[in-house]
Amino acid sequence: AAAMLPAEALLIDLVSEHVRGEASGFVMAMSMIGRSIGPVFGGSIQWLAHSTGFSLLDSYRIPYFVDSVLALLALALVAYKIEEPEHAAVRHQDTFSIQ
Repeated sequence: AAAMLPAEALLIDLVSEHVRGEASGFVMAMSMIGRSIGPVFGGSIQWLAHSTGFSLLDSYRIPYFVDSVLALLALALVAYKIEEPEHAAVRHQDTFSIQ
């Protein structure tokens, strides 16, 4: 959940206005798919760890280690592929002016 705000901010900075809605929808759809598939993925890893001889307590720890490796991989991919824009577009809207 904490990653959605920076993801949306990065999306607004890097995507042109005419495809921003489509890109935002794609990010939200992938987030929903990830939240739906995540428990199945974690449960499968836990079941596999328990069936290969880990104790029940240790088998519950394995999915967190796998997730940590995947998070580090995602962090490295973002650090390698995503570049900061040259200049951030600053939009100033005066909400108190009466016209």
